[in-house]
Amino acid sequence: MRERPWTGLWDGLSLMISQDNPIYLDEVVLVLVTEQVIMLSHKRQVGLVRMDGVAVAGEVVTAGTALAGLILIYIGSLVTAYGSYQAVEQKSVKLRFLARAWLGFVGFLLALSSAGLAVMGKWVSNSCMGNASVWILLGAFGWAVFATIQGIREIR
Repeated sequence: MRERPWTGLWDGLSLMISQDNPIYLDEVVLVLVTEQVIMLSHKRQVGLVRMDGVAVAGEVVTAGTALAGLILIYIGSLVTAYGSYQAVEQKSVKLRFLARAWLGFVGFLLALSSAGLAVMGKWVSNSCMGNASVWILLGAFGWAVFATIQGIREIR
């Protein structure tokens, strides 16, 4: 009898993930066979799935452009806030607003470059480009968090 590395919520129902009894994704069909669940499909095996940048490229495009849009709104609010100062006061706050705007602009470029790279990766079916777009998008999210923390630290 095979060992059961994971037992489900119900007694007698076990799920075995191994080379002998693989688990498949998409259109899963459950077949009960002597206390084991065998999941069949015509798609990928869970144990053999690698990071596929082409498969997630559409989501990266959506997330990258959404983040770029939010950052663009942030930069617009900075411009509006800077414009609300009188000309004499603008000189004293100019460097602070420029620093915030450039921090936002770097995140904006990262987000758009991840979206552009994802589009190209999906277009030519290049998994490496898709994977790179995911990492650049994660960097853009990190940069947005960094810029937000810097803005919060300036509040006195």
